[in-house]
Amino acid sequence: MVARKTISFLIASLSLFLTTSHSHAGIGWTLAQLEQQYGKPVLNQERIAGRVGYVFRGEDYNIAAFFRNRQVSRIMYVCHDGSVFDWARARALLSANAPDAIWADAFKNEADNSYRVSGTKDGVETYFASLTDNGTALVIWTKEDDEAARTSPKLDTPPLSNVMGSKDEITAGQAPSID
Repeated sequence: MVARKTISFLIASLSLFLTTSHSHAGIGWTLAQLEQQYGKPVLNQERIAGRVGYVFRGEDYNIAAFFRNRQVSRIMYVCHDGSVFDWARARALLSANAPDAIWADAFKNEADNSYRVSGTKDGVETYFASLTDNGTALVIWTKEDDEAARTSPKLDTPPLSNVMGSKDEITAGQAPSID
């Protein structure tokens, strides 16, 4: 009985891993790695919230990647086609983006009505993530990105829908700060 449950769990975990591993970008990736995975960006080298960012169309969601020192330091996944992230899918993306992190339990952030979680590496808080209350967007970022965002001037930016589109389309324009 225990062996059957273990095998079922392993098969489900492997299926989730294989699904996620083919449809994620990664913290620390370069633009070349993103283009190899997703093709050319649909929104190219915009100054988005004070950062250089590119938007790609993934199979299940749109991906906005923000760069520091030529590597992805913040990544946003936005569901399309009415889909949402459940915690299993969000956790799989957290693990895929920061495989060296140990992710804490999520807590509700009442200020922006999201769920937040932090990830540690070697006992040091190194990563952060936020899942919207409605499950349509997941943002993952590094501590360095967070600190840089705090010291750089904030831009007056329009709503997220101007960048990611309200449905499946992606439109040009500056994205909001995702801090």
